[in-house]
Amino acid sequence: MKKKTISDILFKKKVIQVLLSICEKGFSYPLKIANDTKITYSHILKILNDFRELKLVEFRKEGRKKMVILTNKGKEICELVKKIIYS
Repeated sequence: MKKKTISDILFKKKVIQVLLSICEKGFSYPLKIANDTKITYSHILKILNDFRELKLVEFRKEGRKKMVILTNKGKEICELVKKIIYS
């Protein structure tokens, strides 16, 4: 299977919605992202796993919940995306 690059996954509407949803606070939870973006939970998990492969996010267990946290690389990309979208 071909390894995905940032450009392969980042410039899609749903992917941008997920990234910006996490960007607001620097962390979030998959179910909250699904509710905020109106994207199915299973699709959210696929996108988040792609983000993790690219080292944009990391997962941490918080009790029974899985927290999604932006890495430094993820924060940098988020700021660049915001500049592109909101300029």
